[in-house]
Amino acid sequence: MTLANIEKKSRELRTLIRDAKPVLDIKGTTYYVSAIGCDQNDGKTPETAWQTPNAVNDNRTKLQPGDAVLFRCGDIFRGRFEMARGVTYSSFGEGDKPELWGADENAAELEWKKEEQENVYSLQMPHSIDIGNIVFNHGEEWGIKHLMEIDPELEMDLDYILDKDTHILYLYSEFGNPSERWDDIELCVNKTMIRGNGNDVTIDGLVLKYGAAHGIGCGSINYDDPEKPANSELKNFTVRNCEFEWIGGGIQFRTTRFGNAFEIWGGCDNLVFENNYINQVYDAGVTQQYSGVNWNKDLPVKVTNTVMRNNLIENCTYSYEYFLTEFQINGPTRHARVEPTEFGFEDVLFENNICRMAGYGWGDQRPDQCSPCHLKSWGHTNNSKNFVMKNNIFDRCDFRLIEINATNDDCVPTLDGNVYCQYQGKDIVNTNGKKSIMSRETIERNQTLTEENATFVWN
Repeated sequence: MTLANIEKKSRELRTLIRDAKPVLDIKGTTYYVSAIGCDQNDGKTPETAWQTPNAVNDNRTKLQPGDAVLFRCGDIFRGRFEMARGVTYSSFGEGDKPELWGADENAAELEWKKEEQENVYSLQMPHSIDIGNIVFNHGEEWGIKHLMEIDPELEMDLDYILDKDTHILYLYSEFGNPSERWDDIELCVNKTMIRGNGNDVTIDGLVLKYGAAHGIGCGSINYDDPEKPANSELKNFTVRNCEFEWIGGGIQFRTTRFGNAFEIWGGCDNLVFENNYINQVYDAGVTQQYSGVNWNKDLPVKVTNTVMRNNLIENCTYSYEYFLTEFQINGPTRHARVEPTEFGFEDVLFENNICRMAGYGWGDQRPDQCSPCHLKSWGHTNNSKNFVMKNNIFDRCDFRLIEINATNDDCVPTLDGNVYCQYQGKDIVNTNGKKSIMSRETIERNQTLTEENATFVWN
């Protein structure tokens, strides 16, 4: 295996994903969405299609298990929608996959005002919702976000800041008025693009771009209020043949930014995430996570029967992030960790994925530079049983290639047949004659995560 082989395999997988056609099994009513439709239509034929994701939301309560919502190929839809239980979301027609964009409009067509400060232009926003990123000409350049609480001064090209009190966005543009400098400006709004009840849902063949929260986000814990005392079950969720680009960067709380392409918050059972392309994400490409109270003692938070395979993940801070940690309420706070816990991963397979260039995407502007890696488990217990990561390619990282930080051997996933390509001097070492992966934390605990048949490619 060489770096040239890895790059060739990546190009081939990207083409395979982009050319993939949806595989649909629709048992109920099919609803259509088209750029030339009308939201007042019934949506039941291509000729009477809805026009926007707003119509998908407005009619969500009408959707029944077995129904499908299909977006027309070749069209671009601005907005977001909530899933309904048991519904398939996919495409119809010929051409490129339909694209869902989280930015409300092309801001290059809006009126930017020249400010007194040299090279600074302003745009009056219709709302105070956080703008997590600005993408110029579909990725030729991107904004550098400033926060009023930390660094309100704009001093360099592409610096920007949103004044939430006045709803004014300020951008430092060294080479003239933004509307003249760029043909397209996407202001990524801090909202999740697809969310809601993922039970018995299939999402097949959609492209999600320019959202500042998550691309797809759902879970077994109440998503709007994670401290609401209730757990539910998330089952039978499939996402395949989809593409995610330019996701994340919005404010989660105070000054902390977040944003994942695909997030499960809490437990899930029977999840399939396959044949997807993820590129340019502020935080994680894929994450399964929860850190909090087990509100329903009869239903511990678990990730079971999960398959993630044949995905290409590039230019994210973390390619795959996973952790489940239980806390108990301790007075007004919940800082007391519960150990041992029933939280954990069981029958999880991460297989045949290609993960490349962690920490090299637009998220490199984040303050925690000692953080990027392809596998990230943080310092959590992560109980695991039959948790296998095999036949993947982990290609270069700006910091640490992988970080599997577990409190004991029972919490460590099985690594088998993976390829590791890294720059010289990073955290891949040969210990006691065995090829191993070690992080700073595991070295301190004198633990070695051994993989006998790993392949190493040094760059």
